[in-house]
Amino acid sequence: MAGPDVAARVSAQQTAMFTAQAPNNSVEIQDGSGGTLSFNGYVSGPEYSLGIQDVGFNTTLVHEASAVTNLNTSIYNRDLAIFRGQRDFAADIAENLWSILDTMVDRRKHVHPDEESKAIAEQIHTNNTTPLEIWEAICNNSEAEWPELPPLAKTSATLRLNLTSGIADIYKNSYNDFFQSIQQFQAMFSMIYVPSLTAGEMGRFISVENAITGDGEDMKVNVRSIRMSAGPRSIMPLSYVIVRGPKPKDFRNLKHGHVIQRWPKSTQSNGQVVEIGTPSWLPTHLTTARQSSATVGDTLDLSAYQQQLVDGDKKLYQTTFPLVGKLLERWAKQHYVDFALANSYAELVTDLNLGAAPGVRYTVSTPNGTLFKGFLVNVEHGVTSKPTQVSAYTRLRFSHIEAEGFELPSKE
Repeated sequence: MAGPDVAARVSAQQTAMFTAQAPNNSVEIQDGSGGTLSFNGYVSGPEYSLGIQDVGFNTTLVHEASAVTNLNTSIYNRDLAIFRGQRDFAADIAENLWSILDTMVDRRKHVHPDEESKAIAEQIHTNNTTPLEIWEAICNNSEAEWPELPPLAKTSATLRLNLTSGIADIYKNSYNDFFQSIQQFQAMFSMIYVPSLTAGEMGRFISVENAITGDGEDMKVNVRSIRMSAGPRSIMPLSYVIVRGPKPKDFRNLKHGHVIQRWPKSTQSNGQVVEIGTPSWLPTHLTTARQSSATVGDTLDLSAYQQQLVDGDKKLYQTTFPLVGKLLERWAKQHYVDFALANSYAELVTDLNLGAAPGVRYTVSTPNGTLFKGFLVNVEHGVTSKPTQVSAYTRLRFSHIEAEGFELPSKE
């Protein structure tokens, strides 16, 4: 009877796959030291096995926040006329992401060629109810800020248009997997989405800079195993990240745009220079060199090769006004600390530690001393209760690490 029994259980699960789920499956773990973890989620991929002296059931729970991937925003009104007169953008990036979508949903229009299309659009809107609540919670809990954005948006109608249309276009093109849109927002504003393992918490955005700078929170561990890597060493050390603007129209013989910003600010004459562009939403006219005494840095001491690239540009670091310089300094700094430490990592297996939270920068130490500072990107808890093998552990993976004794130059 083993075969029919397993088939019946799988049949029940297949039937459930075509029935709307609620996140009513939960797991609660205690680590014996006062730490607890409550996890609410959806059952995914249950597997049954039954044989001689072998009865097994394996399943995966995905966090309740994963329902946001079903958010379909393509049905909402993207007509820029609905944003006419909008002059305010918040320093909190996620607040802008939510307010623009909220406006699109509020002003949605149903222009459909037939009744069937209209009915499907209504069904999609109804299906969006829970995902919209999750997305709003993520945006409200986020901490990625660009303080230069509000005053710049008030002075530049083109910037407001670029920001609004850029965000609205991502929503308009979001069909079957909203996580792809989340990834686009991350790249657009140099952010990281940090998930949560805790029931009722939907995660948040943080800035790249905040994730990989600073001392972070203390984490004391008993190490069962450890693996660390500084990442591959480049032939040339990283010297600068520079933001190069478009070719100025005033200098026809210039092949390359002027350097608008760089990080670090200290003068370095050797090492690799990494070039990045300006943010996609920053208007060109705000970054084109103008005759002005205002500067945001000193003359850059480049290598001979790099100097050739900017030959003819009389004033590096020219900027239209200080806020653009500050914004692009932030942009360059975020890329500098990311490029410098992106390939370094550490993996630890420790005693069960339910307090470890992904998306936090930690200073990790043992009873024998400090190991490193790093950004916790992955947490895995394991519990085995077989009679011949009883164990509990936590596996931690950190990125952007600085091993004890090393500190990235000019990261602050």
